[in-house]
Amino acid sequence: MIYRKHYNTENHFSPQKGVPIHERGMILIDIILALSLSLIFIVVIAQSSSYSRDIFDRAKARNELLDRYETDLSNSSGDIYDRPYGNDMIETGSSTIPFMIVRADVGTPIESLDQSALCSEDFTDSSTIGSYDWIQKQAESTSTYSLSKNVTTRDLPLDPSIPLTDLEVRGDAFYISANPNVVSDPDLYVLHLDRSTGIFSMISSINTGPGIAAFALAGKHIYAAAISTAAQLHVIQMDQSQHLSLVRRFKVPLLHATDTPPLGSSIAYHDHEVYLGTEKWVGDEFSIIDITDPATPNKISGMEIGSRVSDIYVHNGTAYMATAGQGQLRLVDVRDPSGLLVIRDFSPSGWQRQEGQAISLFENGLNFGRTSGGYNVTPDHEAFVFSTSSEENLSSYVSTDMPGGVYGIVADRGHTYLISRKAGEEFMIFDRSLSASSIQKFSLPTSPQVMTCYRDVIYVLSKTSPAIYEIRIVRDHHL
Repeated sequence: MIYRKHYNTENHFSPQKGVPIHERGMILIDIILALSLSLIFIVVIAQSSSYSRDIFDRAKARNELLDRYETDLSNSSGDIYDRPYGNDMIETGSSTIPFMIVRADVGTPIESLDQSALCSEDFTDSSTIGSYDWIQKQAESTSTYSLSKNVTTRDLPLDPSIPLTDLEVRGDAFYISANPNVVSDPDLYVLHLDRSTGIFSMISSINTGPGIAAFALAGKHIYAAAISTAAQLHVIQMDQSQHLSLVRRFKVPLLHATDTPPLGSSIAYHDHEVYLGTEKWVGDEFSIIDITDPATPNKISGMEIGSRVSDIYVHNGTAYMATAGQGQLRLVDVRDPSGLLVIRDFSPSGWQRQEGQAISLFENGLNFGRTSGGYNVTPDHEAFVFSTSSEENLSSYVSTDMPGGVYGIVADRGHTYLISRKAGEEFMIFDRSLSASSIQKFSLPTSPQVMTCYRDVIYVLSKTSPAIYEIRIVRDHHL
């Protein structure tokens, strides 16, 4: 039998180094450990350096934006204690109260942005829409956009025969209204999008009546402009699981008992008041309804417009209305409901056949869009941007021809995003001045119905199919 021979290593020296073998082994282990620790330290230091650099760059960019913001404000004649700050945001304060960024509609601090509407300025987010990212690229002379890989079609689990009318997005929850042809079909849906699979699932739905033209989200309530002569305002409540229940139907008061009631057409919410637009009728096409108690709406004021009110936006005591009549863009002072005052009407050429359709207000920049009127007359433009200093007199603006009309607008500090119904040019990007040299045109699979956005993503609801197009803007910058 053969046995392994054991050596006494205490006095067994390496023939090369003159060092005991066990000591030579220990030195090798020490070297390996030292190299491993050194590598770990290098990785940690590199990561810390990269992280610190990122923090520095973000802080620098935010500081630049704040400087630019203060410069803009110093040139503004507005109340310094009620400053516009991105979509649906105001900066409010006084000489004794610190400034705070709040929701313009409900006074919610900026910390509650998970429930904010549209694309508000956000110093905590480096995304493209409604962020400070635009200022980081100002030194570069040209910008091009690549959208081909960033338009994602999200199919909706809804009946293709149901016309969809309006859309709002809050995180992964999508609120969609409809005007169904079947009385028993729902007219409001809440869907959940699984971002990992891109598949929608139904959370809840409700049938409130004949159909919904538009709606506004405010906390746990949804206020809907109903396409109904029985009641033009529907008040809907959401529980914690986002299930829906109808709280109240409200009918606009008639001037005479024999009057034919109107249909609801548009709606906005601001500071416990609903601003309701209707189709043309013999009474007020614009109504202000107090919903301090959502279960008991009460009309407190109104105004006869003389045509359908297609869109409403309320900010800083002014209601901006897109209408189908001569005053296609109308500004009304609503600070005193007992005495509504028309500030200005805007009637561009072509108003006899074109209709006001969409309004967007970003900080002090006012955007207005209208339909093409069925056929395009080149001088009768469809897209308008009014300068910051003249939004009340509407005398200074730039405009451009859009043969497919304008059906939705989203704006940030650098650009204006529009949807149109011209085939092959359904989505467009302009700079804030609508410069012809800045235009980027992109095709969507079908004609769009309405556009909204949440954080850094634009969402377009299809008019002809149950689908939503999710658009992420990627900037390819070239010196």
